[in-house]
Amino acid sequence: MGFDYFWVTADGQEVRLGQLADGASIALDTTLGHAFRVRDGQGKLQLEHTVASPNDELVVRECMFADTIDAASLVPGPSPYDWGQGQTQGVETESLPPCPTATPALRSSSGGGASTLEIFNGFDQDAGTFWVDFKGEEVPTDKATDRNTINTYVGHAFRIRDGEGRLIHEHLVASPADNMDVKPCTPYV
Repeated sequence: MGFDYFWVTADGQEVRLGQLADGASIALDTTLGHAFRVRDGQGKLQLEHTVASPNDELVVRECMFADTIDAASLVPGPSPYDWGQGQTQGVETESLPPCPTATPALRSSSGGGASTLEIFNGFDQDAGTFWVDFKGEEVPTDKATDRNTINTYVGHAFRIRDGEGRLIHEHLVASPADNMDVKPCTPYV
């Protein structure tokens, strides 16, 4: 079905920015206080949002919910079997946690035994893995693909950064077989 998204001018006029197909995403450079509206294919207002923080994130998903259920109990959908059974189409919004800021004291230490670090990358964009050396300087090691393994040592520190150098995740290896789960964070989906 898809949704049309609009920027709302100071005098309340809508400027159509485009249409998002189901499952698509887009990042917009904007300013605090800017307002946006999302409308369904028939032009019905589904959501209005005003940017309130530098890390603001708005995720719009197509979903189904019964008229008597509040937004907290939205169920992903739609299912063609649910139409005509007292249900209406709507949108769900969620906020992602902000991306971390770098911990200045994070650095690798020596003395730990050998370890394997398995990285699970839930971040949708290409990201790079950096080893944080004993001085706190970052050394590129690998691309963070969906899942990869690094041979390292307990006490070694790593950072994941996007293609523009923004920090996505930090991790200190704590065991001989350690995992790092890289999750989406604001401003990413």
